[in-house]
Amino acid sequence: MKLLTGIVFIVGLLILIVFIFGPEEQVGTATSTHSEPEQSDRAAAKCDHGSPITGSFYVKGSDVNFRMGPGIEHARVVNQKATDIHGSTQHRTLWPSMVLEGLCETTEWLRARIVKANGSPVKWETGWVHKRFVASDASDDMKIGLLWDIDGEAEFSDAEKQILRRGALQVLQHEANCAEITTGYRSGSRQGAYYVTCNARNGGPPFNVWFTPDEVNTGRTLAVPEAYPEAVSRRACERAITERVVHPSTLDVHHFIGYATTVHNNGSRTLIQEFSAKNSFGLELEYRARCLIQPDGALEITISEVN
Repeated sequence: MKLLTGIVFIVGLLILIVFIFGPEEQVGTATSTHSEPEQSDRAAAKCDHGSPITGSFYVKGSDVNFRMGPGIEHARVVNQKATDIHGSTQHRTLWPSMVLEGLCETTEWLRARIVKANGSPVKWETGWVHKRFVASDASDDMKIGLLWDIDGEAEFSDAEKQILRRGALQVLQHEANCAEITTGYRSGSRQGAYYVTCNARNGGPPFNVWFTPDEVNTGRTLAVPEAYPEAVSRRACERAITERVVHPSTLDVHHFIGYATTVHNNGSRTLIQEFSAKNSFGLELEYRARCLIQPDGALEITISEVN
């Protein structure tokens, strides 16, 4: 009888525990539901102005001011790295090549952090920008890589803007290494020509692609020209070396160990060629030549002594 009474007591105790605490899923749900307001309160506490906001934002203008607070009376955000390099105060401005992470918002202003620039993730400054300069969705142009706000450029006529836009779109279509176009301008060396600046898909430095209105209108392929052939470039570099040494008869070009070449994103080619030659005092010295050859064959050479 005592054994039966003990069993009944234990079973009753187990039922009471389940009733009070509930199944495991209910406990988990209750904890999760309670945690959300706490997270929201913490997020709200970070906003000295406005209310919390999340999501990505895209810059619509060029050289847009980035401020310490929501209003033009607030100071601009300092670009500390650039300031250290230049030795004078440099301010951070926003460009279409940047992506922002939203943090807080007021009716007219957005507080955000720069999280992407020129196609690469970054951890840059936080500041406030007027909402007329940002969008919550990438435009059709941005989606295909045209980050340059051509319509916002005051220096170009409407006709020039049309040529630049069409040319930029053709460059994005024709040049395989052009991931994004961030800016452009009139060519300083070709009369009546323009250029756009591409971020390289291969991760190298930005490069320019030039074009004229006629090339755009006729549908010509707008891309970086082919690099000057390596064999021809190498011979041209050696000729340039021969012309510059004091005693060409003593020239010994190191064809195998002392040679290297690189093709750059803009189609130019650099050759490094080491050689030895005697100077005016009859001493044999080691030298290194750097030949830069443009796609049209134009060559620039610099020679330095190898210590």
